[in-house]
Amino acid sequence: MKWKLREPAAYLLCAILIWRFTSPLEETEFSGGQITARLLNMAEIGILLFITAAILVFLSSRISAGTAAIACLTSLPMYAYFAFPKAFQQLFPGEYSVPGSAYSAWGRSYIGIVTLLLALLFSIRTLLNLNASKPNPLPRL
Repeated sequence: MKWKLREPAAYLLCAILIWRFTSPLEETEFSGGQITARLLNMAEIGILLFITAAILVFLSSRISAGTAAIACLTSLPMYAYFAFPKAFQQLFPGEYSVPGSAYSAWGRSYIGIVTLLLALLFSIRTLLNLNASKPNPLPRL
């Protein structure tokens, strides 16, 4: 039962951190950029998916873990943009109003990346446990 409560707590923590990270950006030019607006939209989708995953934990662990894994993947680019601005702009060329200043920028983005990795580990663990607990349909010889 403890494990069942840790998963939704981790998913809700990820949703709260992403929301706090992106909410100041919504009313800036960041939300209107060619690439950055898409990053913001993906992060908002990630918030909704994390909330959905937190609810689904109690109904279907497998669907919840899959939903959370997708939420991690949709939220990671936003954090990556701020954690590694120059590398991000080199990987995804486009029109940026400000050139990337450094290969690594310390800040809240690293905390977000760590929480996303934690949520992804919870999801993978859940999926692996569900697969391991299935009985083998073939008899052993």
